[in-house]
Amino acid sequence: MKKLIFVIILILIANSVLATTFLDYKDKINITDKRYLRVDWYNSAIKGNATQLKGASVEQTIWNTYNFQQEIHWKFYNERRGPDVTLRTMEGDCTDISELGILLLRINGVYAKQVHGYYIPRMEKHDWMEILYPENNTVHWRTIDYINEEDLLKIGDGIW
Repeated sequence: MKKLIFVIILILIANSVLATTFLDYKDKINITDKRYLRVDWYNSAIKGNATQLKGASVEQTIWNTYNFQQEIHWKFYNERRGPDVTLRTMEGDCTDISELGILLLRINGVYAKQVHGYYIPRMEKHDWMEILYPENNTVHWRTIDYINEEDLLKIGDGIW
């Protein structure tokens, strides 16, 4: 239910005049640690995809990226494949999907990080992303996951 409410709020905010411009977003953030915005590499396909996902507001960009992640077919791999392979094949596991989402968001100027923990219903290890989300004249870390934001138990930052 929380996920549905969050999605509805994202839709309403992303399409309203209350949406946060990227300039306002950067003004609200007083993080001197820029590692959550750092992009070490990307190829032209990833850059092109990020450009297509960038909206007029931070919220719209997050929403577009979230929707894009829904299109990626989940398939377990016993190794990290990298965002370029995930984009090219449109399949990957939780690590692959969250890494690609984080890269796309960071390219577009949204602070994002990878976190890990458990998907509680099955007590399976799981990786997902958190984004620095603008809300009520401030920003805070918010879980964004293509599976379910409610049934996750965060253990720490980074991947397993």
